[in-house]
Amino acid sequence: MVSEFFTVLTNSEAANKLKLLSKDSGKLIFFSGNEKELLTSTILSVSESDGDGTVVHLAKAFVGQEVKSSDQEELFSFKIGGILYFGKSIINKVEEGSFYLNIVGSVYRLERREGDRLLTYPHLDVYLVLPFANALAEKNDNVIFLNKSDRQAQLKLNDKTVLLLKMVDEKNWKKFSIYRAMDISIDGASILVSPVDTAHFEIGKLIENGFLLIGEEKYTISNITVLGCADYINRSNKSDIQSKVNLAINKFDAKATRYIEQRIGKAWDRVEICNRFYDFMKVIDNND
Repeated sequence: MVSEFFTVLTNSEAANKLKLLSKDSGKLIFFSGNEKELLTSTILSVSESDGDGTVVHLAKAFVGQEVKSSDQEELFSFKIGGILYFGKSIINKVEEGSFYLNIVGSVYRLERREGDRLLTYPHLDVYLVLPFANALAEKNDNVIFLNKSDRQAQLKLNDKTVLLLKMVDEKNWKKFSIYRAMDISIDGASILVSPVDTAHFEIGKLIENGFLLIGEEKYTISNITVLGCADYINRSNKSDIQSKVNLAINKFDAKATRYIEQRIGKAWDRVEICNRFYDFMKVIDNND
């Protein structure tokens, strides 16, 4: 069973997430509890006002159901960068071909517990390859090593690094950078990044495509979002400060998903999580 809990967003955070979603014509998923399937509608625009708060304009037809009337309360969910968000809304106006809803109360982010990650260093050879020009290709220090013995074997390991990059693109491998994965999950990974590469990882940045290398296997990944970046101090060499970057990965190659699921359990069931949020909101409403 997936371990999860819900963290409240500020109103401005929630509005910004919805605006980000609307730029890609993203969808809201609606539910009212105990569903066997979920209903979706495409966002047309998002606006804010002092009187109405955050207002979302959507295409009128749900998949599988029509919007029936105004003053209709709906719980909703959406997904950005592999992270699920939930909230409550009320439909305030229905027009031909579209409708408007107001966000009621808070929007919540679904959090995953640390136990849902698979630790990959040092016993598993897992790397992320991303489309950043490899500025360190000639200096042979692109891969981060976590202890002194690794650094002593740097030249040998760097030969391996070049081979791994050539698995991605034999001719243009210098257009990519490779990072050792500290851990992976069904919706993300954390990697170590050298100081020269940290500029590539601004929080909120979207990286369209990349590759996940596990052993000698290559898998595609896409819609990668930078969630956070923090200093990482090597315990065996405290002067060696790198950055640990947390990434959300929205789409894995199906084979990679199976590999991860076999080791840490299956991905969450979207309907099940929506129904759990329904139960969570009943508790919140009863306490108001």
